[in-house]
Amino acid sequence: MALKKLPLSDFHRSLGARMGVFSGWEMPLYYRSIREEYFSCINSCGLFDISHLGKFFLRGKEVTSFLDYATCRQVSKVKEGKGKYTFFLNWRGGIVDGTTIFREKEEWILVSNAGAREKLFHWLDYLIKNQKWEVEVEDVTEKKTFFALQGPQAQQIVRQLFPVPNDNWPKFSFRQFSPGFRIIHLAFSREDGFEIMSDVSLGLEWWKKLVEEVERRGGALCGLGARDLLRFEATFPLYGQEIDETTTPLELGREDLIDWEKDDFIGKKPLLLEKEEGSKKKLVGLEILGRRIPRYGYPLYTKEGMPCGYVTSGNYSFSWHKVLALGFVNPIYGVEGNTLLVAAPWTKLEARIIGLPFAKGGLSI
Repeated sequence: MALKKLPLSDFHRSLGARMGVFSGWEMPLYYRSIREEYFSCINSCGLFDISHLGKFFLRGKEVTSFLDYATCRQVSKVKEGKGKYTFFLNWRGGIVDGTTIFREKEEWILVSNAGAREKLFHWLDYLIKNQKWEVEVEDVTEKKTFFALQGPQAQQIVRQLFPVPNDNWPKFSFRQFSPGFRIIHLAFSREDGFEIMSDVSLGLEWWKKLVEEVERRGGALCGLGARDLLRFEATFPLYGQEIDETTTPLELGREDLIDWEKDDFIGKKPLLLEKEEGSKKKLVGLEILGRRIPRYGYPLYTKEGMPCGYVTSGNYSFSWHKVLALGFVNPIYGVEGNTLLVAAPWTKLEARIIGLPFAKGGLSI
């Protein structure tokens, strides 16, 4: 299958981006260095091209009722111009994808993980057709550019460049400036952030304006490396690593994202059973003793050599000067302070369970 390219892929190359592959897309990994870009987001501002994320418009007479049924949150309570983070679940309570959804006057905007885009589209299409919902789903991923500003100066940049009223702008809300142009107040890191969605025809013009303002303020263009570290520190789950169809919101420790008071939703019964009987695994944070970074799938063992789980993500934190990891373990062993062993190739790494999230803020949902 041919690699998908961002609408501004050639322009990223002209700016010196080192390109790589993620979820079938050619993406900027970094421009200068991951470390420099990471600290730009912490101290000033960073600009990312996130056009690879799945983007859907949902509309129709029954769209709100459908979303209430297909997700585990009561989205019918979301007011126009607001949004939520939620999970689409399968019949067993497993996560098809974690998405952000936003309500417009006559339609909903849904943003998905890039790796789950096609699977989620087919799942929605199946539910709508099989159960005869009066809902239409349009995949606009390749018709839209999508940029993210992250950092303490992100809001100042947005207010500088766009005709934004000088009022309070709550997180998980958006402003629409034209039918093809929206700005969402949303962060995937511990810092403040905004995401800018526009028609492809407007993308290059606004990217250039954003680049100029970000660099004027001492910020940086940022690639996937810095984005992954920021989302990792904020414990924002990534499809194919922390979330998949075998993992439930309860196993992620996110019961706060389940609205039990809803009459029914897909996966509710198995989740209620899991809540009563207990989860089979638990997401934990790990501090690795040493400099080696564990990767997805590395097995976890107790000190006595009993298999107890696996690593989902690992990274070196420039802020904490430590190697950290996320992983699922048997809840019996998932107690903060416990020591586990990570089975890396040719060696075993000692790891201590620590609290989550590593960094507070951002997409606290």
